[in-house]
Amino acid sequence: MAQIDHYLRLAMQNRASDIHFSAGELIRMRIDGDLVPIDQTPVDSGQLRDMIFEILTEPERSRF
Repeated sequence: MAQIDHYLRLAMQNRASDIHFSAGELIRMRIDGDLVPIDQTPVDSGQLRDMIFEILTEPERSRF
């Protein structure tokens, strides 16, 4: 299972309208108009890259 699936499931369970990923920041979900942090530790650019690369095809990874 891709790491991003964890966050998508959390978003669905919490009826979040979107998820915000940004390097150096906490991952947040928008719930009822408010941005709510869902982790205690900021995510770094390498973690975000790994998360994205899990769901991309090889040609997409090359373009990225």
